[in-house]
Amino acid sequence: MKSGFAILVLFVTGPLLGVAESWDRVEPIPQRLPVVRDRLGYSWQLTAAGSFYSSGGNVFDSANQVSIHGDRFVAERMEKRGERYAFTGRCGTDWGLRREVWIDPERAAAFHLEEVRNESAERREVLLELATHFRTPWRDWSARDGRAQITGALQAAAGAFLSFPPREGDSDLFFLLGDGRGDVGVQIEAAEQTFTARYRCELEPGATLRILHCAGQRRPGPGESLAANVFAPFFQGEQLIASGVAGKLANFAEPVADSGAGVIWTRRNGEEVILSQPCREEVTVTGALGRARFRCDEMVRFDGRTWITRDGFKVRGVALPGQVLHAVTPIGAVEIAVEDLRGIRGAAEPVKIEGGLRLKNGDIWPGRRVGESNLFVQWETQSVVREVPKGWIKEGKDW
Repeated sequence: MKSGFAILVLFVTGPLLGVAESWDRVEPIPQRLPVVRDRLGYSWQLTAAGSFYSSGGNVFDSANQVSIHGDRFVAERMEKRGERYAFTGRCGTDWGLRREVWIDPERAAAFHLEEVRNESAERREVLLELATHFRTPWRDWSARDGRAQITGALQAAAGAFLSFPPREGDSDLFFLLGDGRGDVGVQIEAAEQTFTARYRCELEPGATLRILHCAGQRRPGPGESLAANVFAPFFQGEQLIASGVAGKLANFAEPVADSGAGVIWTRRNGEEVILSQPCREEVTVTGALGRARFRCDEMVRFDGRTWITRDGFKVRGVALPGQVLHAVTPIGAVEIAVEDLRGIRGAAEPVKIEGGLRLKNGDIWPGRRVGESNLFVQWETQSVVREVPKGWIKEGKDW
């Protein structure tokens, strides 16, 4: 029987953008979810901790188990939005963790977004581990781009390929763990039946480390080698292409200064609402280039007219009426209609954006140019192509 591949890709992300559905709580949390098959027929079964369990035909017993300083993740809350699942809980006493999981139908891959928050009152080092355990020892190992060749050793590397003795239904595993740049160090360790990726950095009180990773299972055809082209669907040159993800994707992991707690919302009557937990709901805003969606925990400023996000959007616009936001405060939960929202002040500062589409009204829309005519520029942002009159664009800017 032919052997195959599974992919595990880790990279950094900006705000996560999905359909404008609310998160529905799932109670009680099931120990295992029903088996889901991706477009290529490979099976995935989530556990109560947001990791994967072997459902048959997988070379792993478990995959993507997460721990921090040796403390395993324990989920306290589970939510579902469409085909996405979110698990919120803790690793030990100082670390809050939210794991969001979904299957990308186009590329037949399972995605995780990890958000680790320092909930202590001190600056602390976080050591996050992602562990995969195999049913049989792996046969061979090599690193992506030849940056390391290791056996049972702990080294820094951009990625790793593990192959297994061919057996009926088994797959090999391919891991992409980093790009060799950025502020967060990544180390990998391969033992006979385990593979571990370790992320280490320091976080200020209230700061968050975000890591996005995906796993996909593949089998090659006769004489085919997938190692050379297995990443093609995920990258365009050096730029990562990730479905449902927006924002600058520069490194594979990076700390975020503020994740939404401590943000102040101001009502129309001047009353201030101080959030004690991030609000992850989305706001739909109509601006000069049409509608855009922003997650509340990515919002750092709103002055009643202009919305500014952490990843560089600066949009003068009006929120779509009828939206209701739910906030958790030190004195309990509250609901605020967007029509009643006059201002937002966050602790984080917006990222300084180089480039982007800059309009004469002061807007900045990150994204990329995909076409141009005599009168218009076609600009893609949030997976939507916008027709922008050239007369609206600020002169002298490299867009």
